[in-house]
Amino acid sequence: MACNTISFINAELLFVKCYKDGVPTLTANFYLGRAYGLQVVNASYLAVWEKGEDMPDPADFPAYGFYQIEGKRRKIPLKPITKPLMSGGTFCLINLTEEYPETLIGELIIQLGGKVVLEVEDCRGENSFCIGETHLEGRDVYKPDWILDIVQQ
Repeated sequence: MACNTISFINAELLFVKCYKDGVPTLTANFYLGRAYGLQVVNASYLAVWEKGEDMPDPADFPAYGFYQIEGKRRKIPLKPITKPLMSGGTFCLINLTEEYPETLIGELIIQLGGKVVLEVEDCRGENSFCIGETHLEGRDVYKPDWILDIVQQ
């Protein structure tokens, strides 16, 4: 997953390619758009708008996520993230690969209220997490997918 970010500062909507069931294709821009609090809209909106004279309502083209609710898997429209989900957390990024670039994972953490530190020694105590793809003696290391799953859900 390359990190070719776009500017989200003045945007309100993010159009993303979705599968037939409305579930978005997971790209760096999808995750960043979520972290920046944008409403994610199925890009099929653009095709419908092109064919018609009137501008469609973006609410009619939601992107969906799947959630476990009362033991059942349910499809629910994604709402913008409005809370700093990682507030108070300290994160150290360790040996990330091209698939999970530090620039993307770090930006997601910071945008959602977390703090990224460079040294493992600075990542101690409650609400401190090492994110990486290798084992670290004496520490729990969470896969980068954990961060992506938080943003996606």
